[in-house]
Order: sequence, then structure tokens, then C-alpha cells
Amino acid sequence: MKAKDLVEQLSALVDMFREEADARPIIDFLLYDESRTFRAILTVSKKYLLAEGAPLMLDGEFTVLGKLTAVLRDPDQEMQLLRGSIFRYLTPSATKAASDYMRKSRFLNLKMPELVVRGPALQLLPLSIYS
Repeated sequence: MKAKDLVEQLSALVDMFREEADARPIIDFLLYDESRTFRAILTVSKKYLLAEGAPLMLDGEFTVLGKLTAVLRDPDQEMQLLRGSIFRYLTPSATKAASDYMRKSRFLNLKMPELVVRGPALQLLPLSIYS
């Protein structure tokens, strides 16, 4: 397979993923503490997320009052952030291989987020988010 064909296929996959993500009713944010040793997955309904608030969620500080919905205590426990997407049909190892390839590809130049979160981590359903 030629590099051009591969880039076209991966670009089409990224476009399909983006369209599907836009259509999903929820969005997962991966939060870190200041030392980046603790992580929390914040599962937010898009209907409650104001357009002007989304950029603050991506790069800002805020406080969350929420319901704890999952606890990943050990590094062998994991949660896929793509569980509601087309990637849910792939095995975790296939998802990791695809994301690793896209992350390292010199052709795509993508900034790929973590797709699988390993413990220790929490999942929160926000009741209120304060900036």
C-alpha cells in the first residue's frame, strides 16, 4: 500500500470519527491533577454544555460537583473513552495499535488523546461545573 493511499484511508477514518463524535449526545473529558498522577473521566451531556464553556473545559481550571460512577483502582483496570463510538467494535489492543500508529505517523500530524484510561482513575457524572 502506498503512503498516499494509507493517508487517505486514515484521513477518512478520522473524518468518520469526528462526524460520529459530533453526533454523540455525550462527551468525555479526561482531567488531570496538577502533578498529572491522578486522572478523572468527566462524562458530560452535550445538551448541558454551553458552547462558550467548552474551551474552558479543554484548557482551564474548574471545580466539579458530581456523582462517582466508576472507580479504577488498579493499573490493570481500564476504561475506553471510545466506548460509544465505532471503535467499540475493536479489541482494546487493536484500538491501541491504531491510535499509536496515528499518533506516530509523520503523514497525519495528529495530536491524539488517550483513548484508554488505566487506573487509578475515577469516572464522574457532573451535577455542576464551576469555573
